[in-house]
Amino acid sequence: RITKESTRVRGAPASAKAQAPSRVQNLGSRSIKMPDGDVQSLECTPQGEYDLIVTFSQPKRCDLGLILCYKGHTFVWRLSGLSRNTAGFELVDGKRYFENPTNRPAVLRANETGRVEIRVRRDSLEVFFKYHTLGRINIEYSRMSMPPDHLGFGECKGRLGVFANGPTEFESIQVEEK
Repeated sequence: RITKESTRVRGAPASAKAQAPSRVQNLGSRSIKMPDGDVQSLECTPQGEYDLIVTFSQPKRCDLGLILCYKGHTFVWRLSGLSRNTAGFELVDGKRYFENPTNRPAVLRANETGRVEIRVRRDSLEVFFKYHTLGRINIEYSRMSMPPDHLGFGECKGRLGVFANGPTEFESIQVEEK
């Protein structure tokens, strides 16, 4: 169930607080448990700039990802919990997350709660993992694409979604439209 409420961005500069309040869609009123991994659409399509904030835990390390969209372009941020210990955006100029310039070191241990915040803006993406910045990239969204549909991401085209290839609990999912 999606609940909508108006709020201000906490901790934002005074100039940002004077702007129109954000529209918050808090999808965290229910948790999404994936005992064996899965792909799940969040049935949510932000209309413009937004922040996606997700907390999750895994009893053992596995890959997980967040499916995002902006102005008709759907793309994936991925955290490798297996052998690579990296994170990044899938298929930038046709290159996988561990091969393109968005690749950053990121480690999540088993039974540790993770937190990812992705700020989607008109011409940039900024990613925070466990409250630390992984970086900001300026990007034309037309350079980003979805991985092949055999991975099951097709049901999320044009909408936000989550996936994992092993046991994962997405404890809180929040979307703040700007």
